[in-house]
Amino acid sequence: MVSMIADEADINRATFYAHFSNKEDFLEEMLYELLMGFEQAILDVFQGKRKINAAKLTPTTEVMFQYIEAHQQAFYALSKGHHDFDKRLEKLFHGLFTEKISLKQNHHYGN
Repeated sequence: MVSMIADEADINRATFYAHFSNKEDFLEEMLYELLMGFEQAILDVFQGKRKINAAKLTPTTEVMFQYIEAHQQAFYALSKGHHDFDKRLEKLFHGLFTEKISLKQNHHYGN
């Protein structure tokens, strides 16, 4: 597996091991970088905005799909190769929408 990673990255195994102790270290770093970029892409949508209209397509929807499309090979590889991928993605969304992005709804009933 390390040989395949090194070949794909066009590096030798010694270079790989100079940065990572094993395949799991590499996958962990790859997942961390991918999810932090994903989180930042979502948060960037809200920069300078205090309110959005939740009745319309939220601005994060398009950004999320664009990010996933741009990084589809990494998402696919990590979904198959990282034992904790699903849980980490779920944790990212939970943290975003409970700690970093506050959603409030205004209900207007009657006139």
